[in-house]
Amino acid sequence: RYEKARVGCDSSHEIHSKWQLNKQSRNCDSEWILIPPNHQTRAELVITEDEYDGCFRVESIIEGSVVVNLRSKKDGSIVCPIFIGNMSEVLTPEHGFQPVPESPGAVIFVNEGRCLCNFGISQHVEMHQTPIHRKE
Repeated sequence: RYEKARVGCDSSHEIHSKWQLNKQSRNCDSEWILIPPNHQTRAELVITEDEYDGCFRVESIIEGSVVVNLRSKKDGSIVCPIFIGNMSEVLTPEHGFQPVPESPGAVIFVNEGRCLCNFGISQHVEMHQTPIHRKE
């Protein structure tokens, strides 16, 4: 006679307080794991990973106008309106911004870097069953 352990999505089941299997997966159906008498079952989660190593460059162009209204803490009335129509007056080269030649008033900011990371490609559960040798 076999013992049956029902394993469903996003659930954990324990059998005889010694064995449990967590399975989390999308669109999965429940599975039956058959455990023969006098056998032990070991579940191994095998995760396949890959590594990414690459450089990147992002150029952000900032243009347009900004209106800042300084308000009174007392009653919320506008104390001083500030209008910035030329971003290159505020976002200057000493702060890492450069003017965009074909677009007066616009600035460009360049972010460069390196990305090194590991990411999972696949995962599966391997089941191993071995007989339990009982001493008589």
